Amino acid sequence: MNCKHCDSEMIIKYGVQSGTQMYFCKECKRKFKMDDSLFGGKVPADYISSALADYYKGHSVQDICTSLRDEHGYHPSKSVVFKWIDKHTDNAVKHFAKYKPNVGDRWIADETVIDLDGKDVWLWDIIDEKTRFLLASKMSYTRSVADAKILFELAKERAGKSPAEVVSDKLAVYPDAIHEVFGRETFSLQTGPTAKYGNSTNRIERWHSTLKERTKVMRALRDVESALGFTDGFIAYYNFIRPHEGLDGLTPAEAAGIHYDANTWGKVIRLNEPRMIKPEPEYQPSQELAYRRRVITGKPYKPGRKRKPRTSTPIVPQLIITSSKPPKLNTRIPPSVRRQIGMGR
Repeated sequence: MNCKHCDSEMIIKYGVQSGTQMYFCKECKRKFKMDDSLFGGKVPADYISSALADYYKGHSVQDICTSLRDEHGYHPSKSVVFKWIDKHTDNAVKHFAKYKPNVGDRWIADETVIDLDGKDVWLWDIIDEKTRFLLASKMSYTRSVADAKILFELAKERAGKSPAEVVSDKLAVYPDAIHEVFGRETFSLQTGPTAKYGNSTNRIERWHSTLKERTKVMRALRDVESALGFTDGFIAYYNFIRPHEGLDGLTPAEAAGIHYDANTWGKVIRLNEPRMIKPEPEYQPSQELAYRRRVITGKPYKPGRKRKPRTSTPIVPQLIITSSKPPKLNTRIPPSVRRQIGMGR
């Protein structure tokens, strides 16, 4: 029997919870049960991970429910699948946000239109040409210099540097926003998707086509909050989980020099499982005393009951001051002391 998190053999039984035997791994400090369900859950983990993988590959939620019913005999409602997606997508976005990619000096920016509940919304994106890492994404109803500036500021914060060159289409707002955010040292190259000699924007156009292939089965996003949640989750999936053919099967995050373990949905859904780290026991003087007793006598040390130290009441003369008589010493002896010295009561 091995730990299902780190495959270690250093596990012990750790009580019973709701009729299920729990175990504790001394290696990774995690509490778990031997079935495949997540901590505190009843559904097997592979059901949830396969639902997330199918969702970001382009399957509808109804198709996911049908697939789970046909393959495993489990038919969850659409609301349950949506809860899985929302919960673990948020966890993935928060977890991957802490990584800093090592990107190149040439970035590509572009914008496209998506359908938001029957209305057209502009989606701004900027990607690193070398690693295909998507640095930032922004949604707006307008195409102004302020919108482009926000996109570039987000990309600069994520990469931790400014690029040497930004390639974009011929939208007039790009040069001004580039110079305001990155300074005059960053060159602005305005071109198109059909330009030659490696100066085209086809890599960001390819990303937009990948995104739109996914949104086709969604008909329309419900509101701004759901649209932002979906795009953030899809960016995390694109950067950290989805292998890229142009990168020899690596993810953009791996191509950007990021070392991480959660490269599948099966590992992502276990990111927030509790780690039970036990504090080291404090040193007790009785341990040293027990060791020395055992070495000298060959017998184990058995500490006795601790007793409070005996204290005696001190005999202290007290001054009693009255208004009518002169001060005198109080030489009254306590009864316990009288009995000790044979004075009786």
